[in-house]
Amino acid sequence: MKKRIGIVILTVLLQWYVGTAQKTEGKPGLRFQSINQAGILIGHAENALQLQTVNGLTRKTWFAGVGVGLDYYHVRSIPVFLDVRKMILNKQKSPFVYADGGYNFPFLSKRNTSESLWIGDYNKGGGLYYEAGFGYKVDVSKKMQLLFSAGYSYKRLAQTVNVMPWLSIWPPPKEAYEVYEHTLRRVAMKVGIGF
Repeated sequence: MKKRIGIVILTVLLQWYVGTAQKTEGKPGLRFQSINQAGILIGHAENALQLQTVNGLTRKTWFAGVGVGLDYYHVRSIPVFLDVRKMILNKQKSPFVYADGGYNFPFLSKRNTSESLWIGDYNKGGGLYYEAGFGYKVDVSKKMQLLFSAGYSYKRLAQTVNVMPWLSIWPPPKEAYEVYEHTLRRVAMKVGIGF
């Protein structure tokens, strides 16, 4: 758990550093950009909220940055990812394509850890996260944009459960644990502000 918190803190510090190091003398067209998005994840059994912030550098029609978010689909988690975007046109209004890839860390709530009184140790592990899609950008001013996007999102989680907590053998036998892998495929629809 401490390792996960450390990675999240490191990511936030990296985003802050990139945001404060905006000096781009000698590099025409290179500038810092922050994209903050909220959206809905639509899947087979449920819909859920998604929040993201992505900070990085843009040049002409390209953007690359590091993102972190909150993903409430099935099990609450924190995706940490790289984001790459390409504007199709170099105009005030333009369609774009994007791709995200990274790792998904579980961020368990009390509900997720106490699903059954008969289950002993309960541990969730992270997994692969990626998303790809298309969108539309509208420049509201020189420094602000509205972004609308839709895409395919993938999230994977692993769950290890001790199904024999009453067994007092140490170490517990392999049969005492069951491992479940959750592969979650969703449609992501987001609206955001870039500045």
